[in-house]
Amino acid sequence: MYGQIGVVPLVPSLDFVDGEGAKVVELSLFFVSTACIATSICVLLELRSGLSATSVTLIALPLKLQVEAKNEKMYQVVRTIMGILGNFTSFCLFASPVFTFARIVKMKSVEEFHPYPYLAGALNCFFWVFYGSPMVHPNSILVIITNSIGFVLELAYLAIFFHFSHSKKQRLIVVFGLIGEAVFAAGIALITLLVFHNTDGRSLFVGAICVAFSIILSASPLSIMKQVIKTKSVEFMPFWICLAGFCNGTVWAVYALLPLDPFILTGNGVGALLGFVQLCLHTKYRKTTPKGGSNDMPGKPSELQLPVSQNQVSV
Repeated sequence: MYGQIGVVPLVPSLDFVDGEGAKVVELSLFFVSTACIATSICVLLELRSGLSATSVTLIALPLKLQVEAKNEKMYQVVRTIMGILGNFTSFCLFASPVFTFARIVKMKSVEEFHPYPYLAGALNCFFWVFYGSPMVHPNSILVIITNSIGFVLELAYLAIFFHFSHSKKQRLIVVFGLIGEAVFAAGIALITLLVFHNTDGRSLFVGAICVAFSIILSASPLSIMKQVIKTKSVEFMPFWICLAGFCNGTVWAVYALLPLDPFILTGNGVGALLGFVQLCLHTKYRKTTPKGGSNDMPGKPSELQLPVSQNQVSV
């Protein structure tokens, strides 16, 4: 009999109706019965909403957790890739003064170069290493790696500068500059660890200091940009350094969005913006730059001396 499951009749027999009319009536009764059963189930679910909500939660929660786990894994993969790219671009920027110091070694003199950019770069890298430490901002190993390399390179530049400097004044600047930075850094470290008792407070305090240094270092190319606009020449603003600075800031800014790190994002966002402006200026004035200018002599005092702020060289 149509509408029966096993021996339990869901729809009453309609043998007294002949022909197609019986089928139509049976189908109608079947759908009405199904609607009634569905309505009854809905009523029961409403009456037992607590159990219903729990049941739905038990079913949906694993699916939600699975989706969130996949998204989190994807974010971590993208973040790691951007961090590795950032390490590469940062290393290129940290290594950019190599031409300057190759000139110093060759000439056995620091000529008109100054140690201030490298002192500032060393302190900047130290604070970013401290920011990325587990006691301040956990899970920031790439920040530590990048700025540790930068810190070592800045110290190496200062050692070469000290060795080839024939001025007692400049040597004293290097020595007392490093001592002053060590005292200042130790004071900030003690305040961070003794005053703030959780990583959120420490991240906020140290991060603010890092951003301040990063913005100051990011602003250092402004004088060169002013000179480019005034002279309509990009001989003191090499294209590859502008491009590297833009790429470095962009990569670290993307890294800082996965998840959001406002301190790394701010420093590198400013760096990326200034790098973009420098590229625009280079595009505009490269045709008006004199041929055979001093841009063919890497290491002039007016170029390649200022370390590009990284994180700001920022992981």
